[in-house]
Amino acid sequence: MSSCLTKTITSKVKERLQKYFLGKKVMTEEQVALSLNKLLSKDPVTDIEVYNPEGFWSFLPKNLLEPELLHRMAFYNGLTYCASESEVQGVFNNATFRGKRHFASKSNMLNWIELDGLKSITKNKDLRVMIAENPRDKTLVIAFRGSSNLDDYIANFNSEPVQFGENNTDTRFPLKTCPIPVDGHSRWAFEGFLNKLPLDILRELSFYLIKAFKNHMTHKVVITGHSLGGALALFFALYMKLNYPEFAVSAIYTYGQPVIGSTFFTEWMANCIGVNKIVRVVSENDIVPWVRSNSQQSHPANMPEIYVPNANENKWIACKGSLDPKCSIQTKCDAKDWTTHRFYGGLFAGEQLCKIFK
Repeated sequence: MSSCLTKTITSKVKERLQKYFLGKKVMTEEQVALSLNKLLSKDPVTDIEVYNPEGFWSFLPKNLLEPELLHRMAFYNGLTYCASESEVQGVFNNATFRGKRHFASKSNMLNWIELDGLKSITKNKDLRVMIAENPRDKTLVIAFRGSSNLDDYIANFNSEPVQFGENNTDTRFPLKTCPIPVDGHSRWAFEGFLNKLPLDILRELSFYLIKAFKNHMTHKVVITGHSLGGALALFFALYMKLNYPEFAVSAIYTYGQPVIGSTFFTEWMANCIGVNKIVRVVSENDIVPWVRSNSQQSHPANMPEIYVPNANENKWIACKGSLDPKCSIQTKCDAKDWTTHRFYGGLFAGEQLCKIFK
């Protein structure tokens, strides 16, 4: 399996990539409104189907696969791209979503955090994280924004390996809770993602999350992120597991998440966090989850994948890991692109969610 990055960087793809990274609209506000109205007119339980192929991971709690929950986490991720905290709270309060459990209605904003990563060039708060409380579902959600500026794109393509092993000196990730196996396999993560989360930022984020939980002790904690934010969500979940092993995280949802390191690292990481807690969602022919994937670096085969075969339809397939031939791996590299990167079951996860409800 060779990397889709080397196979698809043609002039056509470069043009698409440039348009996407320059922040040009992927959808008009009218198109976003139309897709939302389509979803709002339906019963999310009966119209969104989850197909569980025979032999699917029996250890994955079925409640993590609830279609309305898959939609809701995508909705939270879309809101992280909005311009301001007040815009997001306006969407939370919007009567349009009341009674629609698959949206994040009636949520309360707890923290809107904007910080600079370790090697930020632009110093324009390249890291954004939102912590929200959903009183109806008794859930605390911490959501990491995906790529939105130059620093984010540099992080995406910084492929320098950072080794994890018995001589690990990274104070962010003490390995006592989850020792690295001494088996001769190389375990490393991509430096670009780690540079977004220096120790001071991880400490600040964990402080806010633990404080929120102390004020909502009956709530479950969910960590989520889209694209680059999905990678950061996983590293934050790893940080919490290694530094606060007694702190219970109920689930981690990532959408359009890129490969974060070597295959042996990603499988160790998934086992450490808990493969029964992680749901990785891939939309149709989205290229982002595959740009770095090859025989040495890939998503873990032991971690479930949820595949959206048609980005505009409410159908979700529960896959037996990243190598399930019925799921995203079936799409050839030259058929993958960026156009479905923000579409999940008919929902566009982006800043237009706030603009259409001003």
